[in-house]
Amino acid sequence: MKPHPYLILVDGGLRASDRIWLGDLVIRPSVGNHTELSGNLDQSALLGVLRRLQYLALEIFEVRRTCGCLGSQHPTVAVPESVN
Repeated sequence: MKPHPYLILVDGGLRASDRIWLGDLVIRPSVGNHTELSGNLDQSALLGVLRRLQYLALEIFEVRRTCGCLGSQHPTVAVPESVN
């Protein structure tokens, strides 16, 4: 599968040890109390990143696949807060 640019927002900041686990992504602070992770990922790599975030107990706020062109983005994928 072809890689695509993804943007992932997690709640809060990252510890130095978290950054090591996510070193293949661009990491920067975002608006509010979020941290932005971005990179070109195929679906397998995206699932691997999401698993790492879960292992690190980081709450995922948003996952978005961007098209890589200015002013146009694919719809946001909602992450449910809880499943009851």
